[in-house]
Amino acid sequence: MNAPVFFFTAEDPREIPKGSRDPLRFLPEWTSIARKMIPYLTTVTPSYRGFLTRFLFHGLLEEIAPALANASADDQWPAFCKFEQLCALVRAELIPSTPNLPGISGVPGRVQNGYITVGAEWLVRSQKNTGYWGYYHQASLGSGLIQMNKATKPGYKLTGEASELYRQSAAREIVSEYSNIFLRMFKEKTLKLELAQFEGLASLFAQQPLAYEAAWGEFWFGHLLVPKTDAAKSYARPILEDLASDLNTICTQDSVLTVGQIWEALAQSGSESVRAFASEVMAHEAMIGLCEWTFDVCRMKSEQGSDLKIAAQWAYKNGYNADWLNRLRQIQAPQSAVLAEYRNIALANANSFESLAKVLLARHKNVMTTRKGAAWVELLDDDVLDIRDPSVEPSCPNFDVYPSGIQWRYDYFLRSWLSVAREIGYLSEPNNG
Repeated sequence: MNAPVFFFTAEDPREIPKGSRDPLRFLPEWTSIARKMIPYLTTVTPSYRGFLTRFLFHGLLEEIAPALANASADDQWPAFCKFEQLCALVRAELIPSTPNLPGISGVPGRVQNGYITVGAEWLVRSQKNTGYWGYYHQASLGSGLIQMNKATKPGYKLTGEASELYRQSAAREIVSEYSNIFLRMFKEKTLKLELAQFEGLASLFAQQPLAYEAAWGEFWFGHLLVPKTDAAKSYARPILEDLASDLNTICTQDSVLTVGQIWEALAQSGSESVRAFASEVMAHEAMIGLCEWTFDVCRMKSEQGSDLKIAAQWAYKNGYNADWLNRLRQIQAPQSAVLAEYRNIALANANSFESLAKVLLARHKNVMTTRKGAAWVELLDDDVLDIRDPSVEPSCPNFDVYPSGIQWRYDYFLRSWLSVAREIGYLSEPNNG
C-alpha cells in the first residue's frame, strides 16, 4: 500500500519544437521582392512538364469526358491521379526519357514484361498534395493555364486561351490517339497497359516548345517565363524580357554558376532595370544570410555550455568580424523595414553579435508562439540558451566564391525559372549536365 507510485506522462506538446524551413519567418520578406520578376513559378514548380501534365489532363477531359471536365475537384482528382501515374511511367521508362518527377521511385515493379499497371499504386502517399495536382495548382491558376469550373465544389478546366491552343496544337492529335484508353482509365480502378504504345506521349514530353511550334512555344514562354501580366502583379513585360535576355546571356557562358553568383552577375552586368532588381535581391539576402547564420550559431551545443557569450566567442572566431561586416556594408540597405533594422544593429560595430542575436531570438520565439510550437532555441535569464533543436556548425563566409560576403540561402524562384527555361528550349543545358 505504501509503495511509491510512478506516473508516466506524455511529453508536453508545448515543449516539442515544430519543424519549419523558415524559423525566423523571412519568407514573406523575400517573396515580396521575387514576385516582381518571377510572379508565378515557385520553388516546387521547377518543370514545364509538370504544367504540361495538368494542361493535357484538362484538355483531354474537355474532349472526351465533358461531364468530368465540369465536375467537382473531388471527382476530377482520382482521374488525374491515374493520368499522372501513366505520364510518370511513360516519361521514366520510354525513350526519350524525361525523369526527375515527384514520387516515381516509389512505385514498385513499374514494368512487368513490357506492361505497366495504372491505378494500383499511388506515386507517393501524399500524391494529391505533393504531386502535380498540389504542387502545380496555384501556379497553374495564376499563370492562366487553368481556371475554376462552375461545379458546386469547383473543379478545374483550361482557360479560354489555353483551351484554344490545345485544340489547335499537335499535342491534341498525339493525346487523341489514346482516347479510348483514357476513357477506360478514368472509369476503371486499375488498368494494365502495354508500355510501348505510348512512345508518342513520351516524345511529346521531350519536345521543347520554342523549337517546336511558334504558337505553342510562345504560349508557354509567355505564361511561365515572361508572363503577360499587369504592373500590379509584376514588372512590365519589357523589364521581364530584359531579365530573360540577361539570364540567357549569363547562363550560357562556359562556367556553371550558382544561383548566388547569377544574382551577383546580374547586379553587375544586367540591363539597368535588372541590375536594380538584382541589387535589391542581394540587399535582402545579405541580411537574411547573416541573420540565419547568427541564429544557427545560437543553436550550436558546445562543451563549454549553452550560453550567448560562448556562442558569441565562436562567432567572432569564425567569421563575424569587421571584414565580413564591411563587405555587407558595401551592399545597399534593403527596402524591408524589418531587415533594414537588423542591418543597422549588425553594422553598428564589429562586436554586434549579441545585440543581433537577442532580437532574432525574440523574433523566433514570437514566430513559434504564433505557430503553437516551442522555440527551437530560447534565451533564458543570465543569457543562457535553452536549445531544443540543435544545429550543425554553420559554414563560415566564403569570400572566394562570394566576395560580397553574402551567405546565400534562398534562390528567389530562380532555380525553377532556369529549369523551366531549359525544358522549354530558351536556355541550353549547362556543360555539366
